[in-house]
Amino acid sequence: MLRPFRALIVSASRDDLGYGIALNKKRIFTTTSRRSVHVGRSPTAKVVERNRRRTAPQADQSWPIAIIEAASRSGGLGVSSTTAVQILDCFKVLGRAPIKKELKTLFEEHKFKAQDLSVLAGILVRSRNRDHYIIAKRLIHAALDLRDRSAILFVVNSAIKSNSIDSPQHINFHEALTELAKTNDPTSLFLLGQIQLLKGNKTAALDYYEKARDTLIESPSEKALAEDFGQLYQGIALLKSAAGDHDGAVKVLEEGALRNDYASCYYHLADMYTSATSPIWSQHMLQAAASGHPEAALKLGLLYTGQALGLVPIPGIHQQTLGQILEHSPLHLRSGSIPYPTPTKLQQQLSTHASEWLTIGAEADMVQCNVILAISLRARGEFQKGLEWLNKAIRDSKWESSITFYKERWYDKNFDFVWRADDISTVDDSYSLKSMILNHFNIKE
Repeated sequence: MLRPFRALIVSASRDDLGYGIALNKKRIFTTTSRRSVHVGRSPTAKVVERNRRRTAPQADQSWPIAIIEAASRSGGLGVSSTTAVQILDCFKVLGRAPIKKELKTLFEEHKFKAQDLSVLAGILVRSRNRDHYIIAKRLIHAALDLRDRSAILFVVNSAIKSNSIDSPQHINFHEALTELAKTNDPTSLFLLGQIQLLKGNKTAALDYYEKARDTLIESPSEKALAEDFGQLYQGIALLKSAAGDHDGAVKVLEEGALRNDYASCYYHLADMYTSATSPIWSQHMLQAAASGHPEAALKLGLLYTGQALGLVPIPGIHQQTLGQILEHSPLHLRSGSIPYPTPTKLQQQLSTHASEWLTIGAEADMVQCNVILAISLRARGEFQKGLEWLNKAIRDSKWESSITFYKERWYDKNFDFVWRADDISTVDDSYSLKSMILNHFNIKE
């Protein structure tokens, strides 16, 4: 018998609940006022009333109504937004996951399915509200009691990420996952492959991966088609490549990219098997970025910025010719003054392309995109706009010291962050945009 899972990973990412849940991932920063729960004579209502004051959170806990309404309209959530709010209110004031008797009463009152609890949990996790995450865990606990597929997949996926799949508390969920896999559920097969990979059984992992892929090809269900299995194809390609089957790896990535339009397949097809100076690289990376891959947007932003600076070759233009085009450009040769004079027409076009992709990457929390946008704007004399991009960057330990370095010297025109970080060379040149680009594309001066 499947037992309730009481130790969900608190640090799980906001996308962990994506398995089996078809939701619009567009961020909607909309809240609404707190709704009060109706108190009647049912046992659940009595528990709600008894715990209302004791469990009321200190912070505002307004539900993400706009996302809930969108999920309800799309059919991803099987209840109305009003019913969804009533369910959330009940889970909030209970102060814990409901026991089976309370869950049965809730079910009779609101006529929801187990999957609806998992969908609501996914919405709350994506809301980025700490109090909401607590409620999301209670929803997942309840969904697990009802043996919901999405909840089982979430728990197993969290266990895989934390490398704790062999712990006693996960044994029952492993068994439940195996039962799901017997129904040719592709996500379950994929996760079983990941478990084998964690144990070092690459052959068994590849067998599960390929069975999941075959299931998608032979009998694709509507739910399976709604999910992104790019990571599955990527996993097959990596295992084939590790076994020396380079052609097989490329073929699998091409299948995932060209047949299924998986962004991650386009990305790895470009990044692992072609050079950034190749037109094929740009083509695949553009496809990946257009399909919503944030790292692809970053790479395109770096590429176009590097080409505008004359650091990265442009396909179809000889490097010597490019040097002649940019010869008198202040972005190509250090001018020693900020802002730089007007760039060439070619640079303007490349810089526009770079800015477009970097903006998309920055909005997807790719901190390096914020940094590059900020430095580029500063080089054009737009100090305030550049600083705004730095301030928008999320906290990232990898970039924290760099951003502090830039901010401390931001309005000092003696510092040129494009070509060298420090005129007197007392600071490591890795802070310069030039160094970022050369290192990223492995280009030697």
